[in-house]
Amino acid sequence: MTKRVGIIIPIYNVSQFLDSCLESVLNQTYADISIICVNDGSTDNSFDILMKYFHKDKRIVVIDKINGGLSSARNVGIDYLTNSLDIIKFEDKDGYYIFQGEYTYRGCFKHSKQEYEGVLLNLPIALEILSHTKDIMQCDYIHFLDSDDLLCFNCIDTCMQFATKHQQIDIVLHKFFNIQENDVFPLDAHSVIKCEEYTSNTHDLQYERLSNIQALDKKLQTTDGFSWHGLVTIELLRKYNIRFMNAMFAEDQLFAFMIFSCARETISIPHKLYAYRIRSNSIMTFNPNLHKFPPFKSDIFNAFNNKELASMYDKSYSWLSMANALYDFTTTCTFDDNTKQSLQKGIIYLTPRSVKALYAIAIESKDPKNAKNLFTSLIQNVPKNHFKFRTKIAFSYPILYKMFYYVKKVLKSK
Repeated sequence: MTKRVGIIIPIYNVSQFLDSCLESVLNQTYADISIICVNDGSTDNSFDILMKYFHKDKRIVVIDKINGGLSSARNVGIDYLTNSLDIIKFEDKDGYYIFQGEYTYRGCFKHSKQEYEGVLLNLPIALEILSHTKDIMQCDYIHFLDSDDLLCFNCIDTCMQFATKHQQIDIVLHKFFNIQENDVFPLDAHSVIKCEEYTSNTHDLQYERLSNIQALDKKLQTTDGFSWHGLVTIELLRKYNIRFMNAMFAEDQLFAFMIFSCARETISIPHKLYAYRIRSNSIMTFNPNLHKFPPFKSDIFNAFNNKELASMYDKSYSWLSMANALYDFTTTCTFDDNTKQSLQKGIIYLTPRSVKALYAIAIESKDPKNAKNLFTSLIQNVPKNHFKFRTKIAFSYPILYKMFYYVKKVLKSK
């Protein structure tokens, strides 16, 4: 029996790129897919574009929710495919169904704690689901796709060849290549992103079959996380209740450590199957002086007078939160000693040597997310010499750090 893949696409104000993104999915050579499009409160015409494709292809499911960020949208897609959303009522329209329901974020893993989560846990959020079927199409794997990026036409097919050929494989990792913001590609079925045209020949390169420890060690050697980087089995996410940590910067880093540690095996293939678009106003290139901060992070950005400090605090707080979460994940889940040792390295990897949240706290005396407490809880879990001297001063002597900051600022202005 053919295995089915759910492709989860979080969508927020990407009308410029959405057509080409969706066409790259519809033209996959592997046809047994479900396309879960999560509209995360878009204010442009992204939803209208989604509805155009919804009526065009019955494999598409559209979920509409208020803006909650990339992790929230991905998690909604995971909860939909694992049948974890709360459905309140549904309406049989002419040719499709409309479901009213709720999404509840319960943490990034089963034993996650409120103290390091960026949003309130167990808070139901209303959503609407549009589907051509009354029942959820059961999927075996998930592949994430950001809505400004593209899949090579044979992405899912190639991944599934490796996933089904080898037993015990929970994750298939593929490579990617960059495209620029204004790059345009043909949208017809015969020419949409054929990866051979944009990447080197990979036929003679070897794949790697990795144990969970080998996958973790490989993760420690790269800055890549895991989101759109390949396939993951739905059963792995369901069994360990793994989700993306809501409202975090670089949320795919923690996600990577959690899934690699729980996977039976991971296979890494040399094929470049994903086109990653580099653009000026993406999450990774956010500039507080040029871009509006997202509403779900208003508690941080409203607390600080200096928006650059707010952005610095936000990113640093994210790393502190994820490091604390990974520590709890390591200690509350059942792992052998070797896996625990690799995860301990992961905690150090996620813990920044220069904790910039402490700098922002010292300068403006604001700590809206209790980052200082998160830092305190990490001190005993990393080597004594891990943190930079500047960080130690900001933590122990914030008034002194603030004084040095303003003296330096005055000297620079002269």
